[in-house]
Amino acid sequence: MCDGSDKVPCFKLHGGSLIPQVAMGTWSGSYEDCKSGDFTCVKSHARFATENWLHIGGTHIDGANDYRTQTSIAEALQSSGISREDVFITTKCPGAIGYQATIQCADDNLQMLGQFGTNGVAYIDLLLVHFPFTMKPVCRFHRESPECQPPNTSFTVSSKKDLQDTWRAMEELKRIGVVKSIGVSDYNIEQLTDTLEVATQPIDLNQVEWNPKKHDEKMLEFCTKKSNSTTGVVSSWWRRRFGTRRPSGQENCSRSQCINCPGRFAMVSAAWCGSGGWHSESRTCRW
Repeated sequence: MCDGSDKVPCFKLHGGSLIPQVAMGTWSGSYEDCKSGDFTCVKSHARFATENWLHIGGTHIDGANDYRTQTSIAEALQSSGISREDVFITTKCPGAIGYQATIQCADDNLQMLGQFGTNGVAYIDLLLVHFPFTMKPVCRFHRESPECQPPNTSFTVSSKKDLQDTWRAMEELKRIGVVKSIGVSDYNIEQLTDTLEVATQPIDLNQVEWNPKKHDEKMLEFCTKKSNSTTGVVSSWWRRRFGTRRPSGQENCSRSQCINCPGRFAMVSAAWCGSGGWHSESRTCRW
């Protein structure tokens, strides 16, 4: 997969692992023709997209516990006949949920991704803490509930203890060998600093949105500084997201309009991020 050839462009994470530059995301919101809550539709689309991604030579798949699509990824992987070593799987645990819950999340993700087989358990290439908070129980299952809508919030911001206990579990999963690389997503500088206080293993990646319209230069400066320090455990290689769904009426955009045209913006973002050495995640779409 990451063999040094130009066939699959890869980058080295701070912990030493190589990661393919482009990933296909499987977020349930990517599938515009699936109505809210129709997970049968979502899973069907996720399998279709993943199978086609692998068929055209894609090597990196991005999933998450709360996407509800990991079983579809497993089905696509099994039907593809591709060896486990030739696919890079990123997945996530739903927030800074504490030590034991994070261990259980990894177990659940491994099962949903079909990583328990004849020879025991395989592995997750990259496991991330999806966000620095925890979802309220009702909002985990019923996101349209009034309790989860403004002015209410669907989550509770994690405490420093939660962040640190969760990271200790991530390091333990890496030590055991069921996870190869570990990281976080959408952490701010304060949350990264709190995590770094107890980290003994690299934070390989902080997954944030990074494109021409939205990027945090202070975060870049912080991560670059930590990556270059003797005790730095934060990688400066990030993933960013960009929408690829094309709404009606915007099929044809002029060059001057490309920043506001989702289809063109995806291509512009990919080129812009690639020129800076960033790692890309392309949201799936079916036009």
